Amino acid sequence: MSEKRNIFTLSLPTEHFRKVEMWTLASAMIILQVLDGFLTFFGVSTFGIEFEGNPLLRFLMEHWGAAFSLFVMKSLAIIAVIFMYFSEIKENLVKNGLWSLTAFYLICAIMPWSLILFGWSLTQAIAHIKELIFF
Repeated sequence: MSEKRNIFTLSLPTEHFRKVEMWTLASAMIILQVLDGFLTFFGVSTFGIEFEGNPLLRFLMEHWGAAFSLFVMKSLAIIAVIFMYFSEIKENLVKNGLWSLTAFYLICAIMPWSLILFGWSLTQAIAHIKELIFF
């Protein structure tokens, strides 16, 4: 007997979508790392190392300088993201980790430096983000 097919049954290539989602998350995280590196470098160059919120990174900057410390730390972070992408670790664990890290970097790294460097208040930043999202 042949299997009855419903016309409303749609078979999507879920494996493809999962791979695209993982690639997108990994790419976004790498882009955020690079953006955070530039914003942090300009921020500490303008306002001083005291403005860096990460105590480990601040310590390294005091001993190695801002540019070298940022290059090393951001390179390690990017290598970790690439490792997570290609690893055989449970896919859901990696995906949830990348989502969490992306949100964390946006809220705790990109937004604060953007607010400081561009002199925006929080309400101005939210208005600007709404403009970008909703055209």
